[in-house]
Amino acid sequence: KKGEWPQGFGKPGDKGKGMMSGAKGDFKGKGVSEKGFGFDKGFGKGKGKGIDIVVSGCRHETVGSIIRGEYVKFSSNHGRPAYRKIDKSAGQEVQIYYWDARDGPNMNGWWFGASVGGDMVWSFSPGDAPVPPRTGWKVPFEGQVDPSLNVNVSSPVSPMAAPPQAVEVGSDTHITVQGCGHPVVGSIVNGSFIRNGENHGKPTYKKTEQTKDGVDVLIYFWNDTANPTFCGWWFGPEVGAEQVWAFNSSRLATAPLSGWKVPYDGPVDPGFHIAVDRKASANEKRLKAEAEAKQHKEVDRAMGQIRQVLGKLKRATAENLEQLEEELKAVMEKELAACGPHQSKLKEDCEKAVEQAKTRLVQLKEAQAKAEPLMKELASKIVTAEAAIATLQKKVEKGSLEKAEVAIKACSQFIIDEGQVLSVGEGHVENMKRVQDCKKALRKAYGQQRHQEILARMATYDANKDGFLDKKDLKKYALSEFKFTLPDPVADKIIKHLTAPGAKGVAKDDFQRIKVQIGIARDRQIDLQRKKRMDELKDQLQDRIEKEVKTGVDEITTLNASIEEKWQKLKEPDVKSADKIAMLDKIDPEVAQVREKISSQQQIMKQIKESTEITLKDWIQSQLSEFYSKLKKVDTSSQKIGREASRLRDTAGKQHEKELQALQKRGLEIIRQYQKAKDLLNDAVFEAMSASNGKERVVNETSFLNFFAKCGKECSNGEAVDIPSEEELRCLLCSWDSEGHLDEDRVQEILRRCMKVVNKTTLTDGVSSKSSVVRKLEVNEVLMLQSVPCKDSEIDVLRVKVQALNDGAEGWVTMSGNQGTEYLKEGGNIFKVKKETLLTEDLDITAGAKEKASQLKDTDRRLLIGELVEVKSPMQEQSGMKRFRCTALKDGASGWATVVNSQGTVYLEVK
Repeated sequence: KKGEWPQGFGKPGDKGKGMMSGAKGDFKGKGVSEKGFGFDKGFGKGKGKGIDIVVSGCRHETVGSIIRGEYVKFSSNHGRPAYRKIDKSAGQEVQIYYWDARDGPNMNGWWFGASVGGDMVWSFSPGDAPVPPRTGWKVPFEGQVDPSLNVNVSSPVSPMAAPPQAVEVGSDTHITVQGCGHPVVGSIVNGSFIRNGENHGKPTYKKTEQTKDGVDVLIYFWNDTANPTFCGWWFGPEVGAEQVWAFNSSRLATAPLSGWKVPYDGPVDPGFHIAVDRKASANEKRLKAEAEAKQHKEVDRAMGQIRQVLGKLKRATAENLEQLEEELKAVMEKELAACGPHQSKLKEDCEKAVEQAKTRLVQLKEAQAKAEPLMKELASKIVTAEAAIATLQKKVEKGSLEKAEVAIKACSQFIIDEGQVLSVGEGHVENMKRVQDCKKALRKAYGQQRHQEILARMATYDANKDGFLDKKDLKKYALSEFKFTLPDPVADKIIKHLTAPGAKGVAKDDFQRIKVQIGIARDRQIDLQRKKRMDELKDQLQDRIEKEVKTGVDEITTLNASIEEKWQKLKEPDVKSADKIAMLDKIDPEVAQVREKISSQQQIMKQIKESTEITLKDWIQSQLSEFYSKLKKVDTSSQKIGREASRLRDTAGKQHEKELQALQKRGLEIIRQYQKAKDLLNDAVFEAMSASNGKERVVNETSFLNFFAKCGKECSNGEAVDIPSEEELRCLLCSWDSEGHLDEDRVQEILRRCMKVVNKTTLTDGVSSKSSVVRKLEVNEVLMLQSVPCKDSEIDVLRVKVQALNDGAEGWVTMSGNQGTEYLKEGGNIFKVKKETLLTEDLDITAGAKEKASQLKDTDRRLLIGELVEVKSPMQEQSGMKRFRCTALKDGASGWATVVNSQGTVYLEVK
């Protein structure tokens, strides 16, 4: 089927459509093309003919821009001509073609699409007209008829000839003979036949049932070189028999489908026809393939059993070699016959494996004999090393350490030099373990030696040689080892903390704790000095920010506020076009001045940041962030005014569109103002705006007008609310929905705002920041706002109710901290396709998977890498996948898309 969206896609491998007629092309190069080519060719830039079709009109903005233009004929499909647009639309191929009823009557008609039989289609006209109809086209193809769309054919075009019909049976093995009108021959030859052999190099076919007299019926080819008159295809009871029933003089490679003479020397029977039973032929091929697969599986099993024993032979020892030979002999007797064509090769491999195992064991025995004297020599060296280690364990001295190290190195070097021979010797593994134990003992002895050296060094600071370090000793140690003068209070604290009850000072054995305490004291003093210096630098930078940054930003903000005030007057609905141009002449230079000042101020701020020490980079960034935000806001405002001013200057004819945009913004501001005044969530706004319509609630014209009237009366800030007139409100409602009815999903979409987490924070279950934590929010998570921001009076921050996009969790979150930390940032509603995926109509893509395994659903659309989509709903988990509703910005197609699959593969990522 075709997709139901303006651009629809099918599953990969769908070959049911798009094939041009004729293996060699039935278009012979007349008209547009001067030369005819083969399949999918036959067009060119010939001079034979001009334009064949001109398409005009079409109210649909997207589809109209694609299909409007001039077309020429280039090929045919299903017995009708096919046309191609001369100029591509943004690189997109556009064709007009006919599709018959082979896929159902609903698909029969003329189509606008990217390719013949393709899944990307834009418009459809049902019927079987010989040429594209002038009117009656549905846009998009599943929508209503667009009366403005006209397809003007320059001249009547005759349908192209249908592809040639088959004349012989071909490779199929099952055929059916039918339609023979002869009263005697018909009862004999009519029926089912199966290919059963060959004669004279061509196949023979035998009827599945004998005649009532018990006679076989064959179809065969006879090549009589002596009498060519008898060359051809025959019906008879046996090959070359004298008795025959029908004859065809054709010399085709397989039985001809028609042209049979009945009886053999009579006229051609026009009703006599051979038909191919493709279902039976395919079934026979399937059964044959299954039998072959079963045979291959049995061969693989038998070979696996034999090769399993061969694997054991490769690891055979002298003790089990004879047993493995018997096991191999038994498995060969049992399984060799089932190995088919591999029997001789397997038998040869088994003989080689046994011979190689015997040879390997002989070589191993010889190698072990050669290794025996070396093993004795290594054992002697290990005994020497173990004796040296035993001496070390009694007392660690420099000489005994050196002696042990020499002995162990001798063992290691001997293993390196003779390792290949030693590896096959008996007891090699045990010898290696003994050497490793000696190395561990040596490392432990070296550690003990270092400990003794440290104790000896600490003893040099013990002035009275009593085995303890007092306050004076500690200060001397700190100055000598750390180049740090230890303050008396800190020294007293260390003495008090580390001295045991009744001791004269800190024991030398606590040298590591002494080292740590002095290091901590030194680092604390360094930190205090650094903090003092940082405070001085911050004061200097703060003065510079006040003089160079704040003054300039305030000047820019004031100038921009003046521009915005003038711009607001310019946007008033009663301003004439001439007055707009005059006002733009004053605004444009001021906008340019603001942009220049912003650039200059940003350069000043950049220089301040670059000249600041790296340790204060984060601090200076936090001090400047407020001014960056103000400049960004002013820059955004000035850019917006500049762009809109340029558009207004170019054409005043778009005034209606701009007024409509202003009206929508104005209406949304009133709604948000009412929402803030009443402290309402988005769903509560829908309840206030809608009216009951049977079982459901919808926003109709009456409830819409009543809601805005209520906004004018019930806003709590005491200011007058400028409510649009009823006429303007009706226009606003129609701009949001052409039929003038808004359901809850549409209202939620209008009110929805997305923000992105820029710093880690938490989601709580209440408006107070002290309420219970729902879960943590990670950086780059996308949140959908469900309310307007409100103030948490306890800690003076703005908080807002949100719903997390990735799991639908709801709660309250702080937008920015009272210390200037920003947690949320506008954005996150646009995602980019990272890996190709599908845009489907349903959330559940596993339902009916068996029925949809070979083709896409007709509403599915493929999202290509790099495409952008806009989020329309929270993520939902289905079968381990995370999916959400979205709209493709490229063509407006909507549906469900996979963000992350069950294996963790990311398909969409926030832009």
